[in-house]
Amino acid sequence: MDDAIRIAERWYVLASSSRADDRTRVLKHGETFAVFDRFGDVQLIGTGEHGIYHQGSRYLSHLELRLNGERPMLLNSSVKQDNFLLTVHLTTTDFCEEGKITVLKGTVHVARARLLWMAACHELLTISNYGEQPITLNVSLHYGADYADIFEARGFSREGRGEYLPPEVHHGQVLLGYRGLEGLVRRTGISFVPAPSRLTAEKAEFDIELPPRGTNEMALTITDVLRPTFTGNVSYPAARSASMSLKYPRMTNTPYEKKTLETPHGRRRRALVVLSGSRAHRKPITGKSATIAAFQGGPPHHRRLRLV
Repeated sequence: MDDAIRIAERWYVLASSSRADDRTRVLKHGETFAVFDRFGDVQLIGTGEHGIYHQGSRYLSHLELRLNGERPMLLNSSVKQDNFLLTVHLTTTDFCEEGKITVLKGTVHVARARLLWMAACHELLTISNYGEQPITLNVSLHYGADYADIFEARGFSREGRGEYLPPEVHHGQVLLGYRGLEGLVRRTGISFVPAPSRLTAEKAEFDIELPPRGTNEMALTITDVLRPTFTGNVSYPAARSASMSLKYPRMTNTPYEKKTLETPHGRRRRALVVLSGSRAHRKPITGKSATIAAFQGGPPHHRRLRLV
């Protein structure tokens, strides 16, 4: 993060920096909305509007992913229908040690799947090694909360601000806090599964070993813990399942089996095979990330799962 500098309470970046990208990805659910960059990060840029907001307050103002201390390269990112789900695909540059390339560019693939549900942001991070050699990675997530309101985020200044409360760090969880001038205490809870190798009030680090063609998954939940809808203990799969059952209720009663299939190129894909009566629909349903977006009704032999 050498191309970002802090002056007083604001952050600035070089105009030539790749960080100076104003294209955004927006999610919304109920009274919660979030603004990310194309990498799925919340950057420290001046009075930028990036962040996660609930009822007009920003309870996350910084969230950045690093692999071996470097920002991954963007492949693509998109927000699905109804601002429901953000998917980001990243890869790595060449990793070097003592002047030698140890991991070639593009060997590691990173998939970020993120959704807002019940005043919380849930993310599933999947890191895959497509190489033939084992890889050791340091995965770090940097975070912070400034508790600015919408007007401050858009550049309006305030004569006075409240005080930040001492952060609390527990096993796999971080609690940030702020007491406003009106006396109201706001808190941000960040939880990780599995627990990080090292955890502080500003950063979580995971030391992971990826075998050849291996995959590692980790999940995090970010929430305003004061809300009655606190879901800090809800996992990403549970939140996604609950949100899907409400958005696409027909999917709830649709029988299916989870399977892992191998593509002609030797890669493994997770897929769902729809059950029709007592026997499975013979043509597997696959997709890039093999997650369900909707069930399209119709005769059993015409049924399909639309994937995101």
